[in-house]
Formats: sequence, structure tokens, C-alpha cells
Amino acid sequence: MIQKKVQGYSKYHHVVIDSKDVEKIISMAKSIPDRYFPDKALDIIDYTMAWCACEDMERFNLEVASDYVTSLLGKDNKNNEYMANIA
Repeated sequence: MIQKKVQGYSKYHHVVIDSKDVEKIISMAKSIPDRYFPDKALDIIDYTMAWCACEDMERFNLEVASDYVTSLLGKDNKNNEYMANIA
């Protein structure tokens, strides 16, 4: 289900994402406690693709996704170290 949605986001934003990056996003999304799957993973992908499109980037940027998730968790969150290890 996520892959099908990701394809739609990719066409809409004109940004390409690798399946490995989708798997990493799913892992990152697990650290977000106040949202549910698959929405939280799709939100990260959509936000990151929109950012990449605004910056005229054609490929998904995992670092931007990691920064977005970190911002959702808050600066002092203990999960930030976990996020650094995933990206």
C-alpha cells in the first residue's frame, strides 16, 4: 500500500525515491509516537518530496527526511540519536 501511494507522490512532485529509502522512512516513522502507520510514513515522504521539488531536486533526499522527523520529535528527544543512526 505504501509503495503505491509513494508512486503517486513521486509523479505529483516529480521526485524519484528508491525503495531502500522508503524502507528507511518506515524505520524512521517508528520513532514518532503520536501518529499511526501508514500515515506517518507517508507524511514524511510527502513533506520531503515537496521540499525537494521546491529546491528543484529530482531525487529524494534522506537527510531532509531525517531532519523533518527530528523536528517532529523535538530537539531534546532521546530518539534523536536513533534517527542519526538510521540516516
